[in-house]
Amino acid sequence: MEINLNNLSNEHSKILNQIWKDGISDYNRFYDSRILEYSNDLNYLLSGVATRDVYLSRIYESICYLKLLKKISQEKRIYSVKVKNLTIEKMLKADPELKKIRISFSIKKRIQELILIPVAYFLNIYRMIKEFILVRFYICNYDIPNEIILFDSFLIESSFSGGRFNDIYYPGLQELIREKSKVFYLFTILLKKYRVKLLQLKNSNIRFIHRYQFLKLSDLCLATIRPFFMFKYLHNKRVIFEDIDITKAFRYELIRTSVAKIIFDSILNYRFIFRLKQKSITVNKFIDWFENQQTDRGYSLGLRQFYENVEYFGCLGSLSFKTQFHLYPTKAEFDRKLTPGYLFVVGKNLIFDYSESCKELKLDTMPAFRYAYLFQKDGYKEDLKIFRDSGEFKILVTLPMELNQALKILKTISNIRIFENYNISFYLKFHPTYSLDSVEKLLRRNKVFRFPILNDNIKDCLVGKQLLISSVSSTCLESLAFGIPVLVIASNGGVTHLPFSENITKEIWDLCYDEKETLEAIFRFVKNYDYDRFKSIGEKIKKENFTKLDHFSLKRFTNLVF
Repeated sequence: MEINLNNLSNEHSKILNQIWKDGISDYNRFYDSRILEYSNDLNYLLSGVATRDVYLSRIYESICYLKLLKKISQEKRIYSVKVKNLTIEKMLKADPELKKIRISFSIKKRIQELILIPVAYFLNIYRMIKEFILVRFYICNYDIPNEIILFDSFLIESSFSGGRFNDIYYPGLQELIREKSKVFYLFTILLKKYRVKLLQLKNSNIRFIHRYQFLKLSDLCLATIRPFFMFKYLHNKRVIFEDIDITKAFRYELIRTSVAKIIFDSILNYRFIFRLKQKSITVNKFIDWFENQQTDRGYSLGLRQFYENVEYFGCLGSLSFKTQFHLYPTKAEFDRKLTPGYLFVVGKNLIFDYSESCKELKLDTMPAFRYAYLFQKDGYKEDLKIFRDSGEFKILVTLPMELNQALKILKTISNIRIFENYNISFYLKFHPTYSLDSVEKLLRRNKVFRFPILNDNIKDCLVGKQLLISSVSSTCLESLAFGIPVLVIASNGGVTHLPFSENITKEIWDLCYDEKETLEAIFRFVKNYDYDRFKSIGEKIKKENFTKLDHFSLKRFTNLVF
């Protein structure tokens, strides 16, 4: 039997998803007792192996693939396995039960992965130097008082509308922050036209601080040589999880992740806090957009070291998925002060998930700033009348950033012929990272021409639709909160991170692995569409997962953090 980990069968994909979910608790305990205990060294704690970030470290993913192969081999003999990366290969070769299996990993991909390590290293050095020069040249003359409150947010292309700054991560809070003289934005900047946007930001009336206003060239040099500090861990003791030897995979991940941008940023964040202290600037409060990644840990370690008594708040203004378990701090992370002591989430349902992971963490709800539109008056009655009068069934298809999964969804709906016999229309909405040119090329290359493309915000795109087809996206829960059913297209090339709780009644959602299951699910909703019932379920979902942004919730939140 041959197994391709890049394209698993539906049966094997379902098994992998279950293995992932079932193993999280055991891996968290292993992480607390072995990974975090491996070293107290700052460089190690900010490395890519000292984190559970599922988008950075491949350790847990590789463990799950190994468990999958062991389970399959109990019933059928496996002759060869096509692996996804070198981390899985190294773990597979170290396993006594599976090491005889022939491993397939193309020379081209092997070379690409190995070359990417030095390429990423030098590219991140270039980015650091470029950003350092631009910030020093354009905004270094900004006056900063001796006492400040730092408010972490993001600056992206859509943060500017008509040349003016608009905080899309905390809409509704911008004016209030302007009234607080000590509050300064601390932006993570994700921009292409960096210089132009810096000038726009500088000329706005927004108070902000940029790390590079305080960082020195020596800090950049430290971040540059830091990957070489990891070499001392390459020949340390063996690392065993359950009966799986992950030593070689662990060492490889130590090298591979040491050149990642997020790791460079983590040490710069730590040094930024150090430079603030050196300038005798008092940080009264620090409000971090907290996703428990290494960039957050850089701030945490810096505050622990240089501002021990600072009030450190974490805010997760987006939705968290249970299978992306790194988002949920563990007890060891909390005890070591690697996380905020107080964490705000957008809905009361999330409080249980976080407290289940770490009971010591103080938790509270915050206004769902990014999802405030969910509570605006909708056109429910008008939509219902149009739907019943026209009989047209409209399906919105939102495509993820990940190309392979986007292609799978496109091919699935392209091959479904149901709309030829029923009054059904599909509408596409691509991820914001796709430009118009890339969208057109993608559709032309894959011969998908029949569907209109929407560029509006998600609220406007959902209006008048009866069904959403998507993948790993918070859009799914937003759609459910509107009372619009959701079909999640599962991945056959990895774990499917269901973007909402499985406890939500399956009357209003389904998980589909192929065209047949997708077709059956669409038929189910077309034939038995209960508009009023879905609306009722949606109201309950909205109430449990989103905190309404109003005068009371806003005042309560700002009184706590400001």
